[in-house]
Amino acid sequence: MKSKQVIPKGKHAFDCNGQTFIVDDKYQFIKQIGHGAYGVVCSALNKKSQQLVAIKKISDAFSDLIDAKRIVREIKLLKFFDHENIVSLLDLQRPDPSTKLQRHIHHY
Repeated sequence: MKSKQVIPKGKHAFDCNGQTFIVDDKYQFIKQIGHGAYGVVCSALNKKSQQLVAIKKISDAFSDLIDAKRIVREIKLLKFFDHENIVSLLDLQRPDPSTKLQRHIHHY
């Protein structure tokens, strides 16, 4: 039996490729883009800015030290990119420290 997750105020949930994404209300899910070793990627619309974004959910981001270092490196690099032809980091949702079960990172 799957336990029901509590969705914090100002956020909503949607499913993409068997993964539950919990994101800010401003993001409207469009479709799955892909999946790989580190997670699932979907496209969404930022309803406030009307900007199309990709949201990547990285599951179990901290379960392996080498993978965790690679993920942190990717996030650090994406922060500095600012070009229309290169993916850049717009937002980051960190795991909720109040729950030990949350081990996912979403980046937009």
